[in-house]
Amino acid sequence: MWKTLKLGDVASLQNGFAFKSSDYVDSGHFVMRITNVQQGYISAHNPKYISIDPTSSLARFVLNEGDILISLTGDVGRVGVLKEHHLPAVLNQRVARVTDIRSRLIEKKYLFIFLNSDLFRFQVEELARGAAQANVSTKDILSISFQIPPLVEQQRIVEKLDRAFEEIDRAIEATEECLENYRDLYKSAIKDLYFGSRQAEIVRLGEIAKIKGGKRIPKGKKLTTEITKYPYIRVSDFTDEGTIDEDSIQFITDEIRSEIARYTISSADVYVSIAGTIGKTGVIPESLDGANLTENAAKIVLDERCLRDYFYFFTTSSSFEEQAITQTRTAAQPKLALERLAKIEFPLPDTEAQKEVIRKVRAIKKKVNSNKDALIYKKQLYQNLKSAILAQELKGPES
Repeated sequence: MWKTLKLGDVASLQNGFAFKSSDYVDSGHFVMRITNVQQGYISAHNPKYISIDPTSSLARFVLNEGDILISLTGDVGRVGVLKEHHLPAVLNQRVARVTDIRSRLIEKKYLFIFLNSDLFRFQVEELARGAAQANVSTKDILSISFQIPPLVEQQRIVEKLDRAFEEIDRAIEATEECLENYRDLYKSAIKDLYFGSRQAEIVRLGEIAKIKGGKRIPKGKKLTTEITKYPYIRVSDFTDEGTIDEDSIQFITDEIRSEIARYTISSADVYVSIAGTIGKTGVIPESLDGANLTENAAKIVLDERCLRDYFYFFTTSSSFEEQAITQTRTAAQPKLALERLAKIEFPLPDTEAQKEVIRKVRAIKKKVNSNKDALIYKKQLYQNLKSAILAQELKGPES
């Protein structure tokens, strides 16, 4: 007979430690960050390492092969399992490790299967909804309920899905690696385009722009989904395409607007995230011109010497990414201070040359995006197939 239980009935969760980027070294323990936890697997892209003394208090964050990890911030509810080639590894903040799995109630592999299902993901996203940046706690995760069959039935489901998913998982992982390669190639190509000519003057951002932060909602006040005259842009509204997801926008009242009226952004500006998720950039659509901006982002107000799209496209290069990370202060939450952002350097030719660079970048983006779209579609087909199989096996007894 199937039972309805909470995750807290069958397992516990351990949160990670806030390792500092200034402590990263060339080799050592692989720091398992949010970005490394992908849906169904662990990504080794852009690894960071730290040296851990096995006798120190930090040793309790050292991970083991087979550990199940869950993302708690951003794209919440992604679940991966640690493999031998990831070791040695250590648990970073905002990533949870599943511990103390009650084997008399649940098979570890069955738990991993459930955690990778839409049944789990939908509940996590519901718990995270409404925050400026999606966040869930370990307590939230442990409160999630699900139906669980007897151990014998769990074993049957695991064996069946292992066979079904072996090829699918391999295909998804290979597709994701191809996508990462395209992202890296694009960033590198843009860097080469900007720095390929040594003729242009190298300037610091603070020399040709004003950099201004956004403003948080006053304490005790809340955003609303009811449409008002005043949209409020959060980091969670930033898309990977360098614009704003207008479907996710929330709003503020006249009263709140009167308190934070100065902290707006223009469609002529470039935005950059400066807390938590660092260096996510873009421009806002005309429809959001004058919207209020979160305190977790800054606006770049460029002077007449620099075209908006020229600077924005520079922020999509590996050079900007590297400089933004170098300038980031790490505490409990990574922070890119405005005065440090002002130190970022890039070449600034005359505006006619800038227009030519913009044209070339758009041509590169068009070609790369065409290939990426095909891979994303292929990956989604694989994931849809997995979801359909999971839904069939995890639906529980017919009512």
